[in-house]
Amino acid sequence: NDIVILTNITESGRGRSGEVKEIVEQGSRYTTGTLVYNEGYWEFAADIPIRYNLQVNRNTLNGAQIGDKVYVHITRNPKNNKLVANIVKVFGKASSAKVCADAIVEQNGIRMAFPEEVLEEARQIAARGVTQEDMQGRIDLRDEAIFTIDSASAKDLDDAISCKKTEHGFELGVHIADVSHYVKEGSAMDKEAQLRGTSVYFADRVIPMLPPEISNGVCSLTPDSDKLAFSAIIQVDMDGAITGYRFEKTVIRTKVRGIYSEVNEIFKGTATQDLLDKYKPVMKGLMTAREMASITKERSRRNGTMELESNEPKFILNEDGICIDVQPRQTGESEQMIEQLMVTANQAAAKLAEKEHLPFVYRVHENPKSLKIETLIELVSSLGLDFSGIKKENPSTAEFAAILDQAVGTPAQKIVSYQILRTMEKARYATDPLGHFGLALADYCHYTSPIRRYPDTAIHRILTAFVNKKGRNYINEHYDEGAIIFQASCPVLPSDTPDEVAAKVHALEYAHYPHVIESLL
Repeated sequence: NDIVILTNITESGRGRSGEVKEIVEQGSRYTTGTLVYNEGYWEFAADIPIRYNLQVNRNTLNGAQIGDKVYVHITRNPKNNKLVANIVKVFGKASSAKVCADAIVEQNGIRMAFPEEVLEEARQIAARGVTQEDMQGRIDLRDEAIFTIDSASAKDLDDAISCKKTEHGFELGVHIADVSHYVKEGSAMDKEAQLRGTSVYFADRVIPMLPPEISNGVCSLTPDSDKLAFSAIIQVDMDGAITGYRFEKTVIRTKVRGIYSEVNEIFKGTATQDLLDKYKPVMKGLMTAREMASITKERSRRNGTMELESNEPKFILNEDGICIDVQPRQTGESEQMIEQLMVTANQAAAKLAEKEHLPFVYRVHENPKSLKIETLIELVSSLGLDFSGIKKENPSTAEFAAILDQAVGTPAQKIVSYQILRTMEKARYATDPLGHFGLALADYCHYTSPIRRYPDTAIHRILTAFVNKKGRNYINEHYDEGAIIFQASCPVLPSDTPDEVAAKVHALEYAHYPHVIESLL
């Protein structure tokens, strides 16, 4: 986190590189690591990429033992100018997952406790519950066969589904807890959520973005209680294509609190009668959703979506927070079904935003860089696979999928899957619809988790303004930074002719905001 001046900046296939000319402002010299003892010396093995152990100032040991996770302040020894670690906090044994999580929280400045004013705001909202005033202007879907499916341990049930057959295919409902209705812009809870950005998940805990009264309470879509939702109603044809969509503010009442493992038993035909009875109120919608998800998944496969082999682990901790086992995280058909349905809703939200030229936050995944593709080709070639179909510039997802298909069932499958994952760029948020390479989609965003991701909350607000017919000018003025800058620095006057407006746009080189130009002209 140092602020530096760089020199000799060059461009390469790996991106920009340069040399540090001057440190303008030092960042934190505090970090975490593990205390070790090596040939008579106490040493500090840092968690950050310092490639050698640092000598520990003995006067700061404070009872720390070998193998403890510690927090240190790094300084220089004035006698020899070598780096020295001064222990300022001892977390406990590094073998404990809880201790390691504590260290990560400290290292990254993750906010643990909510300020009292935030908690009070959440308590007041929870105490009020869903009122008649809240329901005004909403579509009443309380009689619909809507249900949630989550893990057995989940408490923040923020998404629910419904699904029906139609004359031309399916009508999918994805009903998301209406977080933006409760978390108002500029409120104490909103400011805290902005600082947190997302919920943070560890092996032993979750640090939520919103107080539990909101995430696990009023915004948790528990059965047999009135809940406010923001619903995506999506038309999908028998080929798995989205043919229509609308977004509505709704009030819902979920009929069943579904569990992944239970739904998997139903899909496998091994469910007990008790389970079948539990899901009876939503069984028709559940099986219709299963059919639709299989069709959209097949469409994704035809479009070239890759099915990378996942080795995501599940950590088994004992009572002391020590990891005693690591198992592969199992996903069944119900998990894959929900993933397909959420992708469909995210896609519909992005399509709407792009069609209506709304200022928006997209989830983008750009094409791999050519240098990384060359490394992949070198590996694939050495494994005897055909790489002739991969373009080094702007490859398609289908080209990567074809390589993966060659490796499936062979000893090379794991290494090829891993290298393809390393070849791809990291997904990120952006205000331009740059597409999602991994999903082979031109339009994509994160709409479905405003409880745990602030960008989702932001786009819920933008879509709420659109649904409430606030108008293009209001939405641009309120949410598009470029529009705000433009109107402040070069206001369009009522007396301006179209040519004068166009001249102002041109003078400010405003090409990055074509939808604003269009609305002004």
